[in-house]
Amino acid sequence: VREHPTARNPRYAKSWLRGCTLCYIARMKLADVLELDLLRDAGLRIVTGADAVDRPVRWVHSGEIADIARYLSGGELLLTAATGLRSPSADRRGYIRELAQAGAVALIIELGRTFTELPADMAKEAEEHGLVVGVLENEVPFAAVTRLVHTAILNEQHQAQERATQIGDDFSRLVLEGAQVPEMLDLLAERLGNPVVLEDGLRRVVAYGS
Repeated sequence: VREHPTARNPRYAKSWLRGCTLCYIARMKLADVLELDLLRDAGLRIVTGADAVDRPVRWVHSGEIADIARYLSGGELLLTAATGLRSPSADRRGYIRELAQAGAVALIIELGRTFTELPADMAKEAEEHGLVVGVLENEVPFAAVTRLVHTAILNEQHQAQERATQIGDDFSRLVLEGAQVPEMLDLLAERLGNPVVLEDGLRRVVAYGS
């Protein structure tokens, strides 16, 4: 990888930092949520999409209406007893398809109120769309699950923002000391544990850190 000559110009480092916004957001994985004692104790079983549990969870919702997908924005785990699907005319496959299209991460259904097992047509639709679907053998307080996950997500985001703020402060210190962009990228790579490449608008490498 060839470094662009301007990368060694201290003025470029200052201008780059002015246009740089650090936003390091760590995300809780679905696998972490599925390991909660509340869910395990309720007999959680993953029926479809077991190979996709590494997806990040943005939020947790619970709801019973059949058209709940319209209120999702992506990244949600949905908890439900599926009472909105009791009617013989309910479009159960459409329900799954719409959740997947809305970007839902997973669906967990509490068995007993509506189904004794996940209907085959819903399982088939979920497999086709790559949606993780789990079932709970016993009742679980959805509000408690939501509170636990949301608290963990908010704590994680707070810690990540503090980390980003610290990196930003270190960048400012390096600029005041006359550091060049490669040194700043080396710092960022060290803090993130990954190589970092800076490209211009034409995707040409300007500098890199490792």
